[in-house]
Amino acid sequence: MVSKEDRKFHVGLALEFEEFVIAFLSNDMVFQPTWATTNEGLSAAKEPRLGPKQLKKTIPAKKKVPAFTGDIIDDYPVFLQGVVSWLSLRAHLVRGGLATTAIRDSNEVWTGIGVYTVNELFFMAGLSPFLSEAEVFDSPSRTACLCEAFWTYAHPSKNDLPGLLKPAIVKGILAPTQKQCLVYGDWLRVYAKARVRVTARQAFLIDDYKNRLEKLEQLPEPWYRNQVPLHDIFEPEEIQAALQRTGTTEHPNPTVVCLGPLIFGAQSWVELCNNGVAGCNLLGSDPLTLYFTSKYKDEPKPLTFLRSGYYMSLFPSDDMELRKRPYRLTYTYQSVKVLWSVTKKFPENSSATQLSKVSKASIEEIVGVKRDGMFFRNIVSSGTSGVAIGPLEYCAVRKDPSLPAYLMVHEALGLERAKEKLDKPGQAKRAMSSAQRRRNEKLRERIIQQNWSSSPLTVLPPQSSSPPHHSSLTRSSSPTPLAPPPKRRRLCQDKQLANPTGKENIIQQERVLRCGQRDPLP
Repeated sequence: MVSKEDRKFHVGLALEFEEFVIAFLSNDMVFQPTWATTNEGLSAAKEPRLGPKQLKKTIPAKKKVPAFTGDIIDDYPVFLQGVVSWLSLRAHLVRGGLATTAIRDSNEVWTGIGVYTVNELFFMAGLSPFLSEAEVFDSPSRTACLCEAFWTYAHPSKNDLPGLLKPAIVKGILAPTQKQCLVYGDWLRVYAKARVRVTARQAFLIDDYKNRLEKLEQLPEPWYRNQVPLHDIFEPEEIQAALQRTGTTEHPNPTVVCLGPLIFGAQSWVELCNNGVAGCNLLGSDPLTLYFTSKYKDEPKPLTFLRSGYYMSLFPSDDMELRKRPYRLTYTYQSVKVLWSVTKKFPENSSATQLSKVSKASIEEIVGVKRDGMFFRNIVSSGTSGVAIGPLEYCAVRKDPSLPAYLMVHEALGLERAKEKLDKPGQAKRAMSSAQRRRNEKLRERIIQQNWSSSPLTVLPPQSSSPPHHSSLTRSSSPTPLAPPPKRRRLCQDKQLANPTGKENIIQQERVLRCGQRDPLP
């Protein structure tokens, strides 16, 4: 158990059972519980979720976007209809704030998208997370890219997520090891990562974007993003599952939603589909296509912000192997929430259009040690009370099968000392009485016995042929207390003088035999 004062996370909901606790954790307490007695009742929940504060202030109370409570994979047209309703209600607003913030604050439509998922979706859609809401959602191409990225992001959950979770479930309890937790880092694209592997053509787009941004920053006058050739860093491979949802050219599925024409333009989509990797559905009758067709029927066709003539094929069939693909560094910024991107923020002389003001929003870059501590791998490997992200993050509780027995004993004895008021903040520790020591000894033996009986495996010390610091698993018929790692003892000054090797520390020279006896080394 981690005390409230020590942990950096919040417990949104905790269910306490006789032998364990199921805790749903949150970094920022942004969650929405929905109660139902059946799966059907959960899917058919009618109550709309809480809308964003900004939406409450600017939209009349009678006009609310219906909450999307379905599955985006199976109910994609319903989701798109919700997006259209949301776009329609907000179209008259200025919408100069970040698009990432608008999405996070509209969870009744963009269900489940939070601090880290919104960064992932913008990278998949090839969009800068520093674009304003109007810049993204006034563009059919960018809006379609974002919707397809959401669908693609959710797609592996049905087929791949069980394979991630099942190895970490021990006797019905989610108890991943550190190594298993680190596996989720491979699922992340940009969030909490120092660098990202990209295709060769996306690497060129990123480099070109960076170079152009540096040159534009040197201009003495303000410049407007709707007038300069600053192309999106979109790689279609990132949403390949969605683009191939319509089948192939030989076996198209005309009943499935196809947003390819919105992303690339109708003519470009036909040309890209000639290689047979995607079904060539033309502009269809899906809600998003109908919305933008109606919106711009009497206006000039909006820009796609994709580099013209750059995509010769939909997917890079001749691209190099994944392990040989180039890396590109990420950047971390602090806005309302943390933003991760492979592109830098817009400079201060930049504005979305001539009619909009130059952004003065506080967006500060995070660098150095602070940024290093935010990497997913570092958070998981640090062994502190910090919480990373993903489905494998949990709060360790007593009787956790993955927790070593000596740590369980250490925790229980610490709680007993606090209960007996032997340890108080700002005061010296008090010694235990004989009765307290006897109670603690019984508690220690009981925990070890329970730990042994609840798990068929026990950790034995490595044999002489095993690599150092590697334990082996074996079955035994009697409980063996799990010992903590050997302590290092600092040499006193006299021993340092006598020690010819000059080492600062030595390890206690003893070994633990399987029978539990300790013999000094020869």
